[in-house]
Amino acid sequence: MILAAICLGALPSIGNSFICAAVGYITEATGDATCFFKVLLCLYASSAVANWLQAEFDAFFDAKYTPRWTYRFRILCTGILLGGLLVCFGRLLTISSAHGECLGFDSVHLAFACVVVIGFCSGCLFGSVAMVVGEVQLQHLFMVWVGVSCAGLACIAIKFITGFGPFATAEQVDAFFFCAALMVGACLVLYVVLDCTGTLDLAYEAAESACDAALVN
Repeated sequence: MILAAICLGALPSIGNSFICAAVGYITEATGDATCFFKVLLCLYASSAVANWLQAEFDAFFDAKYTPRWTYRFRILCTGILLGGLLVCFGRLLTISSAHGECLGFDSVHLAFACVVVIGFCSGCLFGSVAMVVGEVQLQHLFMVWVGVSCAGLACIAIKFITGFGPFATAEQVDAFFFCAALMVGACLVLYVVLDCTGTLDLAYEAAESACDAALVN
């Protein structure tokens, strides 16, 4: 369960880490000095909305589909969407490198829209991870934060390896965000392996028991 907690902690953190690391490049690509604040607002506001929606509708979906399938759907589908968005976001940003000019109005808004959805995916994953791991043992939540830190450290390492920075080339931007998508994919593969081997069964059963108790009350 410790490995699962670390893996599930890293998964939702990848999007946030790589987007925050790219703020310098995004500022240069857009020519907007206030870009840093706009990116963070889009990223974390949408994440908060995702958490609020989960708090409001968790009980309904858990009762209808059971926590086991609800969490599987949220983690797998949202994770796949997150990985795809990171690749698309990187491709969008390379427009400026390819043409040697700042992103146009439409491209800027499309980029911010991508950040909003990435933040929403990260918030949804964080909420699901906390519920899955926390149902078994609260001490395992500590390992979730170890996973969060690992994602940040991996992002820093990839930034140096790819040479990504405010004046990165199109190839460096693509490589940076492709590595982010690969990390998401690796976490999802590990999640599926752990799920298929029964490592998460105790967490699912605890969540189902909590759901049944809530329905009785």
